Amino acid sequence: MSDSDDEDRDEEKDPSEVPAYDPAQQPRPKLPIYHPGFLQTEEDVQKILGVFVEFLRVAKDRGVVGEEATYLWNEIIKNRVVHYQTEIRIAVTGDTGSAKSALINSLLGEDLSLEGGNGVAVTSVVTEFRKKTLSTDIGAVQAGVQFYCLEYCTDDLVTNWFRVWFDTKQKLIHDEDSVDDEDRARKDAALSCLEQLFASCVAPDTLEDFVSSGKTLKGNAALGKLLQWTAEIHGQFVPDGELFIPFTSSTHKDMREQLRAFQQQAINARHQGKTLPFSPWPFVEVVRYYHDSLLLQDGICLAYVAGAKDMNIFRVTTANAYLQQCEMTIAVVA
Repeated sequence: MSDSDDEDRDEEKDPSEVPAYDPAQQPRPKLPIYHPGFLQTEEDVQKILGVFVEFLRVAKDRGVVGEEATYLWNEIIKNRVVHYQTEIRIAVTGDTGSAKSALINSLLGEDLSLEGGNGVAVTSVVTEFRKKTLSTDIGAVQAGVQFYCLEYCTDDLVTNWFRVWFDTKQKLIHDEDSVDDEDRARKDAALSCLEQLFASCVAPDTLEDFVSSGKTLKGNAALGKLLQWTAEIHGQFVPDGELFIPFTSSTHKDMREQLRAFQQQAINARHQGKTLPFSPWPFVEVVRYYHDSLLLQDGICLAYVAGAKDMNIFRVTTANAYLQQCEMTIAVVA
């Protein structure tokens, strides 16, 4: 092909065409640690402190001691190691269907986060994308699921959801006008979370009929069964009390499928070769996905914060609590 052909092809290119995003070609962020003077300054400071340390050591050997010298020595030893923030956590949040997954996938250069369509939520759990530091011998693709402890699942989740649903149900029976829209939303969200976990336990009956069987909260038989099933479900995934479950795979597609039931309501999901008749995601605190990326290697933890704008008020509360732990937030607007 001649040079003239290349020139003609360049002229035919649409000037409005945006080239594909390539994370590997992006310049590193303009952080202080990348400035050439940063390392030089750190070296100079260490040399100066070294002179002071040597001076105090010689003085001590010659019998020159005192409170001031001891204090100065202790302060130098304590502070001569510069401690940097190990990571910066950036949250990606926004309305359901605002293309948060597409943004994360473009930033990381791989289809790590499942993308939904037509405004459908793809996850109900916070998902962190972190620098890959695990052993490369256990699988090319690595992730993990962090569960809440059993006590939190029974007392703060299941019992609380049941009480919210039961109390609001009783109010509706006695005085429907006393229940506002927010209370109704909390009631529906509580039942939804319980259904994700326990609907299969009472099938073919509905879970709402099952939890409606008791007339009082104290000594409620339905709540007792829910707590029993909670312990069984929790023990199925963390039998030894280790709340973090590692996952490995050879492809990102297979990893997304493995994590599906721990992130959202998943039909026909499987775990360790067995079909899951329920979705355990309400008991999951966070999903962590480990990946090699320039962005993550720079100490960035990119977090997909689902539920900040959601019909399920309990997901909203969890998402807002997580956002308080993040240094920065990216709000995606459709």
